[in-house]
Amino acid sequence: MCVKELVQLQERLGDLHLLGVKVWAVSADGRDDARETAKEIPGIQVISDNQLTLITAFGVRNEGEGPGGETVAYPTHVLVDPDGIVRWVGRPVRNTDRLDPDEVVAAVRRHLPKPG
Repeated sequence: MCVKELVQLQERLGDLHLLGVKVWAVSADGRDDARETAKEIPGIQVISDNQLTLITAFGVRNEGEGPGGETVAYPTHVLVDPDGIVRWVGRPVRNTDRLDPDEVVAAVRRHLPKPG
């Protein structure tokens, strides 16, 4: 999980909350590491998925590309509407790139219903 990316996204939480969005981060790290990451980014719920269940279900499993050759997730943003329907998936072309938080906010405005 890229903490730098989450910190940048955290800076846009005000905008995202006004749009009715809750931000969750799914990490291939264990619970203790996920808990520590969550302390660094208040307002973003960090979920440990060290069994890779969600990561595999979303099709973003990245075999052997983590530190030490471990399996991690491709950097991906998924927008799910209030009915549980996936409305947008954003993933950079290269695994080492990250989406700009402005792109995520713009995608929310385009693809999710307005709150209210």
